[in-house]
Amino acid sequence: MSPEIGDRLILSPDEGFPDLMKALPRKGTVENLARSVNGDEWIIFALDHPFEYVRAQANEEPERIIASRLLIKSRWEGHGIKHGGDTGVFILVVSEALQLNEQPIDPHSFHFDGWGLCRKIES
Repeated sequence: MSPEIGDRLILSPDEGFPDLMKALPRKGTVENLARSVNGDEWIIFALDHPFEYVRAQANEEPERIIASRLLIKSRWEGHGIKHGGDTGVFILVVSEALQLNEQPIDPHSFHFDGWGLCRKIES
């Protein structure tokens, strides 16, 4: 079962690039759900406390983002995020909230920086 809008989650580090992993764990709320261009459902995860995220691409100036939202979805086909147990998730960093206005979303337009473990928590 997938989380519903308003559910509380905690996102913990698993594997990924240091810039993201050092910012975890983070608590937040399921703000909404977004369908991607390939039909997958992503969770728009609004963080309780935003963090500064710096991502450097080869031959480009580092990009500084105040990350207040992440996109997450289960890495495990057919398994949603549940209460009391960790689920492996993909993590995409949203650089601007405007990116979420157009649906369906294209996951390639967000920063993929790693995987995390996520579970539902009490409000």
